[in-house]
Amino acid sequence: MSAKSAVVAAAVLLCFSASATFGQAPLYDIRAELAYYPAGSGTWVVQIRNVGPTIPGPVKAEYYLSIPAGAQIVQWNLNQMQCAPSPPLVGNVTIVCTKTLPGAWAAGTILSNQLFYASFRRPGAVRPQACVRTLLFRPDSAGNFQVAPETATINNATCA
Repeated sequence: MSAKSAVVAAAVLLCFSASATFGQAPLYDIRAELAYYPAGSGTWVVQIRNVGPTIPGPVKAEYYLSIPAGAQIVQWNLNQMQCAPSPPLVGNVTIVCTKTLPGAWAAGTILSNQLFYASFRRPGAVRPQACVRTLLFRPDSAGNFQVAPETATINNATCA
């Protein structure tokens, strides 16, 4: 192979290997976790976990908790999340919660635990399921938060 051919081959290889990442935003992965604990009147616990790489700050997570008909949220413990509307809430209703971190969100960590204390209108009936869906936001070049790409959005929603 001539020197000129080797340079062309190296340039082509460099272009193909770089094209997969050139201009792409980093891909992150957050997961919605929802559990139900029947002690007392019942509690749904929501956690949003970073299951991907560390996400540089600022970063914002938002989730939507759908409370079904037949359930009532009587109280909550938000642990620094901002949520609306406020209890008492009678299902069929969606609660929207957000938290913005000025710094990085470390890989493998939980953003916050939120406890939603429930009561049910028909004691002894089959408990209705609540569902949660989450989104990740990163700032654009103007500083406005936009939905960020993720590697696996299938783990962004769950029911319990």
